[in-house]
Amino acid sequence: MTKLRVLSLSHYVNITELPNCLGNLIFLRYLDLSNTRIQRLPEVTCKLYNMQTLLLSNCWSLTELPEDIGNLVNLQHLDNSGTRLNKMPKQIATLQNLQTLSTFVISKPQDGLMVGELKNFPRLQGKLSILKLQNVVDPSEAFQANLKNREQIDELALEWDCGTTEDTQTERLVLEQLQPPANLKKLTIKCYGGTSFPNWLGDPAFDNMVHLRISGCDHCWSLPPLGRLVSLKELYISDMKLVKTVDTEFYGSTSPSFQPFPSLVILSFEGMLGWEEWNMIGGTVIEFPSLSDLSLKNCPKLKGTLPTNCPYPIDFELSGCPLLFPMKLEFLPHETLNNYTSLKELTIFNSCHSLTSFTLGCLPVLESLSISGCKNLKSISIAENSSPSLSLLQWLSIRSCPELDSFPAGGLLIPNLTTLAMSSCDKLNSLPVPINTLAPLQTLSIQNLPNLESFAQEGLPIRLRSFTVWSRGSFLTTTIGEWGLQKLTCLSSLRIGGDEILNAFMRMKMPLLPTSLVSLSICNSFGIKCLDGKWLQHLTSLEKLEIQCFRQLEFLPEEGLPSTLSVLTIWKCPSLEVSCSNGGKNWPKISHIPCIIINKEVII
Repeated sequence: MTKLRVLSLSHYVNITELPNCLGNLIFLRYLDLSNTRIQRLPEVTCKLYNMQTLLLSNCWSLTELPEDIGNLVNLQHLDNSGTRLNKMPKQIATLQNLQTLSTFVISKPQDGLMVGELKNFPRLQGKLSILKLQNVVDPSEAFQANLKNREQIDELALEWDCGTTEDTQTERLVLEQLQPPANLKKLTIKCYGGTSFPNWLGDPAFDNMVHLRISGCDHCWSLPPLGRLVSLKELYISDMKLVKTVDTEFYGSTSPSFQPFPSLVILSFEGMLGWEEWNMIGGTVIEFPSLSDLSLKNCPKLKGTLPTNCPYPIDFELSGCPLLFPMKLEFLPHETLNNYTSLKELTIFNSCHSLTSFTLGCLPVLESLSISGCKNLKSISIAENSSPSLSLLQWLSIRSCPELDSFPAGGLLIPNLTTLAMSSCDKLNSLPVPINTLAPLQTLSIQNLPNLESFAQEGLPIRLRSFTVWSRGSFLTTTIGEWGLQKLTCLSSLRIGGDEILNAFMRMKMPLLPTSLVSLSICNSFGIKCLDGKWLQHLTSLEKLEIQCFRQLEFLPEEGLPSTLSVLTIWKCPSLEVSCSNGGKNWPKISHIPCIIINKEVII
């Protein structure tokens, strides 16, 4: 072992510390501790002089690096992203061979390394995140970092701690001096405290930039001219509470011959608490000619309409924007719907509180519809001559709409539906379509529909692959035998919840579950103390079993669990957790299972 050159302990979440004998591995060149829970590296780590690669990504408990890290003279790659480092040890500035330093944490003056120390790493490439920029009090320090000439850095994050701004002008000058190289591909700016952005942000010279994220810039009143970034494909803007209007400045020009955002595919706005108006250029200009994904979340003051002239089908997610489309009875009037011929996916989440009825069939190419948290939605209707458009619908999800009580008489004609999810609609007494008529259906989720009068009395679709059913009432238990579960040879994943339905399965004299099951999850029981294993023993393909949220469960089946199990997960089952620990009364029944996870901790 002392001649070991490569050691990976990645994703062993039980590891919280490393033994000092690690220092004996003097030939070690590659050490991967990513996604562990280590809190610190032992000082003996600095004796591993041959180390070239040290991976610490997503070690969320790690708060410091060894002071003598400068002894690792051959270190070339240090990935410390996703840690909680408070500062960088001063000796790290001597590691001039570093090619990867994913995160650089700036200290206060006289307390650690300043941003200007980045000049000591001339070979840096790939991704670099610079954190705690609020500690830069002299903009000339930022200039010394010389980011503009670091042409091998293609992904950069510039982050201040939120709520720490003391001098908006200083932060404006700091960001000005941190201009990235022109060939940068990805840029993140977080919690910047200036009132405006420097001129380089939006400069068309950044013609390689494909991804841009701006968030938490609370003091900025407007957005930079990002429409001039010709290669930009993904743009995420969030938590800029002072921005009230998005207008021509955002697009970059008012010239009729100018094409803004020529490559933008994904556009997301979130947490824009002061945003009121979104103005389009108008005329013949298509603001977003390549857009395919538009998301608006938590913009409570935003009014008006959206881009309507996108030439390609788009996915649209709407959440927490109650003033957008404040129509009296319908989500959009029919004359407006004609403009949305490219809308392919629509998600409405906790928005459109004036929406009382939704009309299916008006959006001609809609393939996916998800409605959640529309507290006043009462009915779903069908537009005239809607059969062609309904035949395109493949995904339908309706959740947490407490007033929804009806679908059209005769149901919905959705012949190609592959996914149907209905949950937490307290007044709903029938599903939108008889389940057995949905031949292509592959995923079905029915949860918390207390007034549902009937379900799958003619059987479930034969192609079903994933099925979730949870009930807090007893209506489903009388029809379980009619579902035809044992005939579903494609069903591989099943999730069952609620005391009544779980007891109904265990009471059945004949096994109801198909032998094709690979994953089974049972959950949400308040009274079951012991599992009967007779309904599980025939599952010869079962690999994963999850037991979640059983308040009183103590005993696993006396006959044991299926021998094919490779993973057993137990979560929020207080009595069972104790009895299934090593040495507990249930341990002999599960000790043969290769992987046991109790409350997200792997039991080895």
